[in-house]
Amino acid sequence: MLQTLVDAYDIFKKDMKKISDKISDERMLETGQLKLTLTTNQEEPKNILSQHPGDNCSSNNVHLDQYELQLIIDSLQRSVIIDSTAALETFFSQIKKQFTQLLDIIYEFDKEFFKNYLRYDKTTVDRKELWSKVSEKLTSDTQSENSKDLTQMIMFTQTGIKPTAHDFYETIVNFIIKIKQSIEQSHTSELHIGASKSQLSSNLSNITNSYISPSTKLHTSYIKNKLTTMAITKNQQVSWQIWTQKEGKTYVHKVKTTSYHGLVHQSNLFYGIRCVFAHGEIEHTILSENYAPQNACDFDIEVTSTNQRNESHSSIKKWCEQHLFNLRNEAREKRHQMNVDYCLLRTMHSFYMYLAAWMHTICACVACDLCDKQLHGEGLQLGGQNIQEIRRLLQITDREQRANNIIIYNIAEPAGASEEDRQFCMNLFNKVLGVKIEENDINTVERLGKSRYSADKPRPVRVQFRDTDLKNKIMHTESLSKLKYAEPIYKQVRFAHDMNREDREEWKILVAEAKKKQSEDQSGEYIYRVKGTPGNFRIVQIRKRNYSSVMY
Repeated sequence: MLQTLVDAYDIFKKDMKKISDKISDERMLETGQLKLTLTTNQEEPKNILSQHPGDNCSSNNVHLDQYELQLIIDSLQRSVIIDSTAALETFFSQIKKQFTQLLDIIYEFDKEFFKNYLRYDKTTVDRKELWSKVSEKLTSDTQSENSKDLTQMIMFTQTGIKPTAHDFYETIVNFIIKIKQSIEQSHTSELHIGASKSQLSSNLSNITNSYISPSTKLHTSYIKNKLTTMAITKNQQVSWQIWTQKEGKTYVHKVKTTSYHGLVHQSNLFYGIRCVFAHGEIEHTILSENYAPQNACDFDIEVTSTNQRNESHSSIKKWCEQHLFNLRNEAREKRHQMNVDYCLLRTMHSFYMYLAAWMHTICACVACDLCDKQLHGEGLQLGGQNIQEIRRLLQITDREQRANNIIIYNIAEPAGASEEDRQFCMNLFNKVLGVKIEENDINTVERLGKSRYSADKPRPVRVQFRDTDLKNKIMHTESLSKLKYAEPIYKQVRFAHDMNREDREEWKILVAEAKKKQSEDQSGEYIYRVKGTPGNFRIVQIRKRNYSSVMY
């Protein structure tokens, strides 16, 4: 199950990378950095070719007028909104499919439930006759626990896929409640998922003990809050960005979601915008008043960093929540005529990446809880997947979340605002290393560890880039070798990958081995260093004259 979800998550991220490139194209068209011309060559059918400023254009090429260009931009924006939601929808459909398959393991429980509830002994029945009996039983026996359970089962049955936080949580809660019911009915002996009866019974109990309060019976709000707390704890390094524009300047606010209801309102907003552009409806969608937040604060975000100076995080929090609230109202009032720009597309793309990471974390944790506490040596397996494999997959996921990050050491820590860190990094990348980095290529720049000012021991700085390619350009040996010619303020900095605990331990072991090799080398011509990326570290032998300031 987890492997399938990891594969689906990888496909989602690749699809979103393509959509991110499409957003960049839309931005270049809007700003005139990318030109479109209409080819009128008689030997070829008419087609649109991209032209960058300065390219040689033949006399057969006719530049599009502003109206035609705007039609293309509008179409591109609509495509981004619909395609990004479709990518999340595909990923969510895989989640529902996997958990539905797991629910199939309690099919025997369902059959026994209907048999006892309806006192109907036949193994095969006519569907109309079955539902007629169900309807009759629900009408005559409304207050029994079985009737309530059946009503709940029917309510959980859903048609179609809505990639929203609410639907995702309902899928997981339904799965947990089903398992709870199967245990209470004592039908675990009829389940077959590759484990013995005693092991399976304990594994299923792990799920209910982890997410269902002992003092309440099937309390869905408790389960949702438990899942939310777990996701926030596991995703402390993950955030999304709200992009805004004011007086010609673009601001990027790094935010986190702090509650289940806030996540629901956020996902409803962006999925609702998709519905508006897909079919123009709002009255029967999640933008209707039935799903409306009462106030802007219902979006419930936490601002962790921003490039907007002279504003406190609390004031920016209120402004961002009001911005999301205004977006919802604009979508309801103007529908597909609402203002769509680069900032909205980037915000929507960023949130979907955040929501998918949130979903993936919860699914992985539930899957691990299904077997982790029952690890009896190396022999225990669940559906062919042992716990070591699950942990390996979780480690890979953690690495992927850190893949765009670098850690920089020895940057003097200012006593005041952290905006100086961002400017220092921009100068370091562009002027010292010679790697062209734009302002919007960097998502966040933040100090690690508790806030404390110490000129002697500055905290390391973590930089998160928009994509891995930019990070790799910085970490390339050719770039880092330029540090030895830099001014003293830059020459002292050191770079490292953003590593999890397992990778740090592996790195320390290899560093110790490299030092041993260094002490045993009598030639004095070589230096031994650990290089590579997390998961692919190796010890390399470098001639001293080629050595650069790299920590890995």
